[in-house]
Amino acid sequence: MAHDVFVSHSVKDKAVAEAIVARLEAESVTCWIAPRDVVPGADWGESIIDAIESSRIMILIFSRSADASSQIKREVERAVNKGVYIIPFRVDDIPPTRSLEYFISTSQWMDAFSPPLEPHLDNLAKTVTAVLKRPPLPAATVPAQPERPPIPKPLTCPPSSRKSILIPVAIAILMIVAAAGWYLGHPHGKPQPKMSDMEWDTDRLGADYAGFSLPTDNPKQCEDACRSDERCRSWTYVKPNTIRGPKPMCYLKSAIPPRQDNPSCVSGTKSQ
Repeated sequence: MAHDVFVSHSVKDKAVAEAIVARLEAESVTCWIAPRDVVPGADWGESIIDAIESSRIMILIFSRSADASSQIKREVERAVNKGVYIIPFRVDDIPPTRSLEYFISTSQWMDAFSPPLEPHLDNLAKTVTAVLKRPPLPAATVPAQPERPPIPKPLTCPPSSRKSILIPVAIAILMIVAAAGWYLGHPHGKPQPKMSDMEWDTDRLGADYAGFSLPTDNPKQCEDACRSDERCRSWTYVKPNTIRGPKPMCYLKSAIPPRQDNPSCVSGTKSQ
């Protein structure tokens, strides 16, 4: 059975996990959580793999216990391989280990380590419902390479017909040369897309398809990256030494998620 959300958590974070499930199911979001949803007698590992692959979103409750858990790393790795949308819900203010950071470095985190928990649950529910309203991204496919056609043998023409063929060929060449000269002599180029004003202290959470660090603390570099990428519809810049570590980060998005207040971020959109 398919579920909307798979909740990945350490057993030590059971209380937080159950609070998340209760809040999401109050919004009619179907959740899968162990051990509640493991069928009695079923193989534990197989049940978890099936649940991850049939879910739209994984909520990773990131804590010290989760960061040290090899089981959590396997669950996150499976979600990444299957294209499941991951939302790290951070309940401890610590950086992830390198093995876990490798899989979630492009995901935008939700910090929930400052009490009380209820406002963080409300923000999480809003994010989950917004993601679920969007159609799932199609799986990437690689088209098969067509067979190379055989090289045709050159046709030979009788001497009497060569002159009649050469005349239209020469005319066609002259027309191509004239068109090329006109093209080079006139200004041309694709118009630059229109970007919105920078949205200071604003996050647009979700729809990430690329995330990378920037050399300087300048949101204009993130805006320029979105402008030059045809796939980009919006962007979010995360300030250094805030929620994503010591380096400034840029996230490019294939859609325009709703705005959220966040003093650590700068965002913007692109008209298409």
